[in-house]
Parts: sequence; C-alpha cells; structure tokens
Amino acid sequence: MNVQEMIDNACDEAQGGFADRLGVIMHADGSVTVEDNGRGIPVDIHPTKGVPAIEVIFTIPHSGGKFEGKAYRIAGGLHGVGVTVTNALSKRLEATVKRAGREYAIAFDHGVSQGLTEVGSCAKTHNGTRVRAWPDPRYFATAKIKRADVEHLLRARSAMLPGVRIVFQDEESGDTREWHYANGLEDYLREQLFEAIGDTAPGAPRQAVFAGARSALPGYDAGEGAEWAIGFVEGASVRESFVNLIPTPGGGMHESGMRQALFESVKDYATHHGLMPAKLALQSEDVSHHASY
Repeated sequence: MNVQEMIDNACDEAQGGFADRLGVIMHADGSVTVEDNGRGIPVDIHPTKGVPAIEVIFTIPHSGGKFEGKAYRIAGGLHGVGVTVTNALSKRLEATVKRAGREYAIAFDHGVSQGLTEVGSCAKTHNGTRVRAWPDPRYFATAKIKRADVEHLLRARSAMLPGVRIVFQDEESGDTREWHYANGLEDYLREQLFEAIGDTAPGAPRQAVFAGARSALPGYDAGEGAEWAIGFVEGASVRESFVNLIPTPGGGMHESGMRQALFESVKDYATHHGLMPAKLALQSEDVSHHASY
C-alpha cells in the first residue's frame, strides 16, 4: 500500500501553513492511520460530480482538490492520483473529517464508497483529517509495511517542515517516536552526520553545516525555490534530495545544479584568495565527492 500518498496529503496541509501536527500509527492488524490538524478534506457536494468532494478525491484520479481551485492541493504534484490508488489497493479505507464545527465519516469497501455521514460536532477551531487504510493482500507480495521505511520518510518530512511536530506510533511494539526540527534541513543533516560517524554523545562538537534557501525568484511562481544543507565530514557520506517533499534517490537536475553551484563557489573562493597551486586545476568531483547533503 502506498502510505506515502496518505502522508503527502497531511504534509501538504502543513506545508501550506494550515497544520502543525501530524500523526502516523502502524496498527497491529496491518492497517495504517495518518492524521493531521489541517483544514479537513472538503465534504461539500462537488459542483459537477454531484457527490461529496471527499468521495471524488478518493475515487477519481486527477481530481485533487480542484473544486476549490488552489485551496486544497496535493503536495507531491500527483493531483490526487496517489490517494485514489491507495484507496483502490485497500480492502477498506476509513476517513474522518473535522471541519467547520462538524465531524464527518466515510468508508470505502474495496474502493467503493459507502457514503458520507455526519457523526457529530466539534469546536470550530478543531479541524483536521484522519485516514485509516487496510492494504488488500491480493495486490501485494506482502501486505506488511516496513516500519523503517515509514520512520525514515516521516523523519525527512519533518526536516522539510520546520516547526511541524510529527509523531509515529507502532502498536505492535508500543514504541512512539517524535520528530521536530526547529532549523529544518540544517538540524536534520547534522543529526544524520552524527549518526554516520558514530558521534551522538551529549556535548559532542557540532558538525559544520552550511544551510540556505532561495525563493520568490523573478520568473518563478510563488512558493517555488530551493533549500539546501551541505556539510563536509571525513569518513561520512549522507546524501538525500527531494522535489516537492518527494524523495528523489536517483538524483536529477536539482542535484546536478546544486553540485555545480557548490563547485563554482569553492573554485571562485579558492581562486580569489590564491589558495590553489598554479598548476593544479580544481575539478567538480574534488568538491562534490566529499560533500554530504
């Protein structure tokens, strides 16, 4: 089951500034719950489909939240495909929404909606969405979700959402983990480097990490930009990259551009300050090979 798409929807609310808490529970029966305190998935009747908007989001590919323009969008650029597929590959999916002082519930049986019902009321300030899905074993070699994969995903998401608190619970073991990176990627990379070199003792020296961000660039849409954290540590190599919060383990133009910019910056500095021997030419690999990011 693609739990990532459920998490992406919750992260989208946090990225837009509408949520500051996310929760994920791996249940003992193999199901997974994802919850956020965002605005709550819209439940009003879709203007062209004639059914509740939440039903459209979970059953019709490419629907996303277009019934509200940009008011409810999908973070990963998948425009609703992800949660639709998650529903289709689940033997059951349940969603609870708190929105505008009312609480709603809807369930899907093998992808088919069982109808939306109003189940109660809540404070108008207590909005959010809770989704629980049970993977259908007919579609997977194993329906058991790897805890390590979920933890790594949540940890990385937390780093890209500074100020957002993410809590993970494993019912089977009783374990609970929580991530909250006040300084975002900088704190995340420093923590990764500490672990890579085995230096996690209290009071250990802080690793040098260079972090920054660029946005609101001419010619780009609002919200587009880049953020980075780079460190150089002997004997350690940590490398991760993302686009719209989505992991890109195969790299891409964003990584190539970052490495090229890093090389040019180091080369210009070394040249300006006369640090390079006359007959030695600095190559891009000389810089990027030792960089963690």
